[in-house]
Amino acid sequence: MRLDLHLKRSVFMAARIFASPPATVFAWLLLGLSSVQTHARAVPDTFTATTTAMTPSEVTLRIEVLEWPDADARKDVLSALSSATDIQESLSDFSTLGYVWPSNSSVGYSVKYAHRTTINGNQRVTFVTDKAVGSYGNKAWQAADTDGNSQPEYSVIELYLDGDGIGTGTMSVAAAVKIDAEDGIVTLTETETTSHVLKNAKQEPQPYWEK
Repeated sequence: MRLDLHLKRSVFMAARIFASPPATVFAWLLLGLSSVQTHARAVPDTFTATTTAMTPSEVTLRIEVLEWPDADARKDVLSALSSATDIQESLSDFSTLGYVWPSNSSVGYSVKYAHRTTINGNQRVTFVTDKAVGSYGNKAWQAADTDGNSQPEYSVIELYLDGDGIGTGTMSVAAAVKIDAEDGIVTLTETETTSHVLKNAKQEPQPYWEK
C-alpha cells in the first residue's frame, strides 16, 4: 500500500515537471541539484598508521580530518598548550577538526590541531588530540625504549610521508614535544634513541568523485 502511494506521488511529480513550461522545468532541475549538494557528505582527509616498537603494538590508527586550520587557529591551540594550567579543559574550547580512531577501541579522540608541510615532495603531517591516545584504556600506551613518563596529557602524532603518501611516523609517547606557539607549529624532536613507533603510515586515497 505504501509502495503504491510513493509510486503515485512519483508519477504525479514527473507529470507536473514534464507538463510545465521549459523555464519551470529548469527551475525544478536546479532545485534538485541544490538538494543533492546540500545533503552531500563531506569526505575527510584520512590517514592510517600501525603502532610498532611500543605497547600496544599492531594497533591501527585511523585519523580523519575534516578541516585544516589556518595559522592563527593553530597558534591559539599551541598557546593554550604552552600556558594553560588545565590543558584538557582548555583544549575542549577549541573546534574539533576530526578524530583519531584506534582499531582496538570503540572510542575516538578529538583532533584539535592539524598541520601539514611539504618539503621536496615529502609531507610531514602533525596532529594534536584532546587527550592522550590510549587514555580510555586500562593501561597507558608506552614506547619500548621509554619509561612511560614522557607522554603529556594530550597526544601529538606525526607522520612522515613520501611523494606517494606512504611512510612512517612517531608519537609523543616516544618523542619530546617541541612547541613554537609564535609560528603555530608543533613537532616531535627525534634523538638517537627515538623510535618511529608508527609503521605503514599512508594517506588513504579520496573517492573518485572527490578527485
